[in-house]
Amino acid sequence: MAYLLLVRDLEGRHALITGAGRGIGRALALALARAGADVSIVARSADQIESVRAEAESFGVRAVGRPLDLADPGQAAAAVEWACRSLGDVDVLVHAAGHQVVVPAADFSLADWEKVMCVHLTAAFLLAQAFARQARQCAASHAAPSRRDRSIIFLGSLTSERMATAGTVAYNTAKSGLLGLMRTLAVEWAADGIRVNAILPGFFRTEMTRVLEADPTGRELVARAPMGRWGEPHELGALAVLLAGAEAGFMTGAAIPVDGGWSVA
Repeated sequence: MAYLLLVRDLEGRHALITGAGRGIGRALALALARAGADVSIVARSADQIESVRAEAESFGVRAVGRPLDLADPGQAAAAVEWACRSLGDVDVLVHAAGHQVVVPAADFSLADWEKVMCVHLTAAFLLAQAFARQARQCAASHAAPSRRDRSIIFLGSLTSERMATAGTVAYNTAKSGLLGLMRTLAVEWAADGIRVNAILPGFFRTEMTRVLEADPTGRELVARAPMGRWGEPHELGALAVLLAGAEAGFMTGAAIPVDGGWSVA
């Protein structure tokens, strides 16, 4: 079954992935497409979207993309509506969009605070809310079984529950709040057949973490993990495929660290 899980376990399912233009979001979008899911791709850059969309289609699935800025709360619900119009009901929602501002807490502006919180936390709630509403509408119309398995996957981080980094007060706060949101939705929506889980990546090599690679303190943090190296975005793909599919049908409310052992060292 493990082989099937990684190959075509998600055929007939439709996934919406935010932040899919680069980094972890891109890797998860391609992993889901490789596993057979049709994918709706949301990111800020149209050029990045087209590149991911074309690669996803090479796996024999349908793929569409749309540039959206989730710092605008109104665009979150619009993303779900667009995905439904484009490829049908959404079965899997992956919120991987991110934004980072590095400023000491005493000097952190309200505008920066609100933007980081909106992208990471407010957008997560609004996306999930729109996702649940379309699932309930689908069930009410008898277009699908009322307990059709659906999955929401939030991308947290080590700062969700294990640590905090100086200069990133809004990011740390948003990622911590994301787990409270995940647990609440897991409880409230289980009866609707909606599972809600979170992946907590450790130090992965992406554009957002380049500054850490050049910083001695950042290198020390990475070296603390027993595996002693950076994670690569593709190493999160199999977990996302598992959480998205029916093989994880009894899994909800879980926060899963993928950090090379950092959180247990």
